[in-house]
Amino acid sequence: MNWGSGVRAWWALTRRELVRSARQPARIVATIGTAAIVWGVLAGGFAESVQIGEDYAAYLAPGAVAMVVLFTGVFGAMSLIEDREQGLLQSALVSPAPTWAIAGAKLAGAALWAFGQGALLLPALALRQPIDAGAFAAGLVALAGLATGVTGICLAAAWIVRSSATLHGVMNVVLMPMWLFSGAVFPTDGLSPWMRVLTLANPMHWALADVRHALDTTRQPMWIGVIGFAVMGGGLCWFATVRGRGAARDRAGSMDTGRMNTGSV
Repeated sequence: MNWGSGVRAWWALTRRELVRSARQPARIVATIGTAAIVWGVLAGGFAESVQIGEDYAAYLAPGAVAMVVLFTGVFGAMSLIEDREQGLLQSALVSPAPTWAIAGAKLAGAALWAFGQGALLLPALALRQPIDAGAFAAGLVALAGLATGVTGICLAAAWIVRSSATLHGVMNVVLMPMWLFSGAVFPTDGLSPWMRVLTLANPMHWALADVRHALDTTRQPMWIGVIGFAVMGGGLCWFATVRGRGAARDRAGSMDTGRMNTGSV
């Protein structure tokens, strides 16, 4: 398959992901609503008791956006599992479409929805601190990198697990702690030593820090954190797709061999 055919396959699969997500408004409402409630409860109930040297509601807003991105990435991973159970994913994996088109379509479809839903909450930060147009634009760029990294990790996890129930377990044990230890709720200053180590070792922490700094007119993001996180997530998604495609083709070859042997008998 040439490059043009690969692009057409990528666009067809990406469009399918976007349309399918648009037809599930309950997930969109649940994702944004959950993050908004968490932000409202924590910012309204604990703002006076948390002393971090800045407005706690403003500090918490990027963390709530990261929660939206995480939940949307998990829903995207669930759609991959559903496609596998329905046999649609098997058809794509054994097709002539290049691997980058299949992995890129899944990643782009889920990441675009994660980015879009997260961007809807970003203006709420302006209620607590001033944001100019340049800072908002930089925040959107950083958010795109964060969405790519989170979605890639979620999709890679979906290739490993066997069911949506198992994916929920992975979310509770791996993905939610990754968000919690990213500095989304509390800054690293004042944390206990063991928690500070876990936070600093978490790549999502550095990506979220770049989002914060991009939105803050008094700081400058380093960008290396969010770029590295996006590359890591995309790489994991591509690697998992390569392995899944190899397994799918092996199964298809075994089934064809079985049919030939049955026919010869």
